[in-house]
Amino acid sequence: QETDVQLSADRQLFLMHDDNLLRTTEVELVYPQRAKDRADTFTWAELSRLDAGSWFSQDDPFATIRKGKVDPERAVGYAGEPIPTFGEWLAVIRDSGQTFLYDVKSGGDDPASQAAVYEAALRAIAEAGVADQAWILTSPEQIDVVKSILPGAKLAAGIEKEFIPASKDLVKAGYQVVNAEYTLPVDAIRDDQAAGLWINIYTVDEAWQYS
Repeated sequence: QETDVQLSADRQLFLMHDDNLLRTTEVELVYPQRAKDRADTFTWAELSRLDAGSWFSQDDPFATIRKGKVDPERAVGYAGEPIPTFGEWLAVIRDSGQTFLYDVKSGGDDPASQAAVYEAALRAIAEAGVADQAWILTSPEQIDVVKSILPGAKLAAGIEKEFIPASKDLVKAGYQVVNAEYTLPVDAIRDDQAAGLWINIYTVDEAWQYS
């Protein structure tokens, strides 16, 4: 499983991909003057008021209802679903035994704020007891922090197709997983596999992307 994590104005970790709340909630109705504000500028009490489920059943954004992958009656039941906390999601991960990967998206442009959010997420994972189920996206500069808080977690390197590090350098740094777009060259994939690295490819929504 993969998700994106943000930190509310009063320091509650929650799940949200977008920078703002416009696409997936009715923030324009509840907070019309703040509709375009960053999601992490809201308190958790404010975020908890929002409906984060109706948009899915109404818009069918990925055609999952139309294609029969999600039952229409079940989709209607998503209405009123609140924004989930990171802790709630970690409980699901723990109980289901799944492996997860996440991306911290709060902190703005301030390095200190970004570091604080990153460490808060690491500590939440430690407290939930799911470190051995976690793939932690981390830069080389963050590795020591991750190891100090989550010594059992697997380190994941976020790879851009414009700059692909040598497999041996990733292994030497302590990485065990490569997280890359599906456009990662085949030669790079083979080199990573030969070096013992696991590979996670995103975002793969069609068969041709997987191939």
